[in-house]
Amino acid sequence: MCLANNMSMSIPPRFLRTLAREAPQRFEDLDQLTYLGAVALSAGTILDARLKTYVRYFKAEQEDDRKQMQLIFDQCEDDQVLRLLRGRRLLQKRHLSAAEVEEWLSDSISQFGPEMQGYLFFLAGIGYLQANDKTKSSQLLQKSASAFHKVGKNSRELQSILQDPEMKSDEVRYLRSMLVKAVI
Repeated sequence: MCLANNMSMSIPPRFLRTLAREAPQRFEDLDQLTYLGAVALSAGTILDARLKTYVRYFKAEQEDDRKQMQLIFDQCEDDQVLRLLRGRRLLQKRHLSAAEVEEWLSDSISQFGPEMQGYLFFLAGIGYLQANDKTKSSQLLQKSASAFHKVGKNSRELQSILQDPEMKSDEVRYLRSMLVKAVI
């Protein structure tokens, strides 16, 4: 699952500052975190301890640094962050079961407010997809899209919709045509 190859060493400081300004500054917005955003944020000061822990873990995960991921996980004391890290760890399991995803989601969902629920449903939807339960995956990704819509996170809403394994091909073509028109 390695998406990066220590790119942090080659990014000039002025670009890191620009990337850090575009990266999430609040824990509630961590669903918008990208690898470059994590690199930029970890090169500076993160005021929110929860966001800092999550950013460090996410960066280590993208760099496939399992030793660092375990260290961060073991040292994490915040219950909300720990629940999210457990969710991300589930997605790394080779043989993930639908029961494991259900257990994680039912233990976690009540611990977060509306701004974070779209992300929880998204992680669970991807988890169910990995567990080969396309119907449950589709249901949760639709819940994710709805939750993101309610809090005004339109790009995340669209990402949830596009991940839906039961989306019909004509719907995908329509969305792609709308995206092309929006970009041009």
